[in-house]
Amino acid sequence: MCGIAGIYNLDNAPANEASLKIMAEIQAHRGPDDFGLWLDNSIGFSHRRLSIIDLSEYAHQPMISADGNLILVYNGEIYNYLEIKEELKAKGYNFHSNSDSEVLLYSFQEWGINCVSKFNGMWAFAIYNKKEEMLFCSRDRFGVKPFYYFYNKKSFTFSSEIKALIAILPELRQVNYTYLYYFLSTSSLDDGEETFFKNIKTLKPAHNLLIKKDQFKIWKYWDYEESFKSKYDYNHPEDSFLNLLKSSVQFRLRSDVPVGTCLSGGLDSSSIVTLMYKFFRIKAHTFSSMYEDKDCD
Repeated sequence: MCGIAGIYNLDNAPANEASLKIMAEIQAHRGPDDFGLWLDNSIGFSHRRLSIIDLSEYAHQPMISADGNLILVYNGEIYNYLEIKEELKAKGYNFHSNSDSEVLLYSFQEWGINCVSKFNGMWAFAIYNKKEEMLFCSRDRFGVKPFYYFYNKKSFTFSSEIKALIAILPELRQVNYTYLYYFLSTSSLDDGEETFFKNIKTLKPAHNLLIKKDQFKIWKYWDYEESFKSKYDYNHPEDSFLNLLKSSVQFRLRSDVPVGTCLSGGLDSSSIVTLMYKFFRIKAHTFSSMYEDKDCD
């Protein structure tokens, strides 16, 4: 799962190390396996790691590129990292870990902000470019991984959970009544950049964020309709759907720890477990939530 956090002071004030440690500690439940901290004058990252791909110290975060110019803090998994890694190796890149984090880092070095178009996965990450004094952040296409931030032109602070921001900036504990009323009347949640806190925003799914001292930009990098049309054969819908589902399950089986899945008994989760065994011969650990009230079982 992992927990990420960062502070970028655009007024050149030093990033507060204690604040970064507090945000990491607040999110320790997201990453019990490792803690990392990186500071460079006005910017700093902290990370709590849940180890899934490459359990070694070589996959430690924040991760720094070989030339020292790029620094990454990342939560998620790039499922097609092995294919991208081979492509980068052919371009001359050398890798010191077996992690998808390092693949992400050098994908950015090679393709810049367009690297996200190559990823099949779920992510929330931030990369700082020292030479350009630029911070680039991205959230996956459907917003599986969270990314919250506060920005007031003087500083930009982000984290995986809102409570980490409030822990170091208690003045942000102001109710966003407009969004609260909207939620109570519609039950809609996470359908825009607004949150229940007035000055805390969320980076929307399929969006990138770029920040420099003289620039703050957010844009959408992907749309599901155009992407889906190019991959789905409407003349053979059953075969097309099955192939997409098999591919999705197969990619998600890449792991250096045992794989498990939630099993509700419904069609979707049962289909996933069946595919795991029928096509890939994996007897996965399954987990079901069961209650005395059968209507909730």
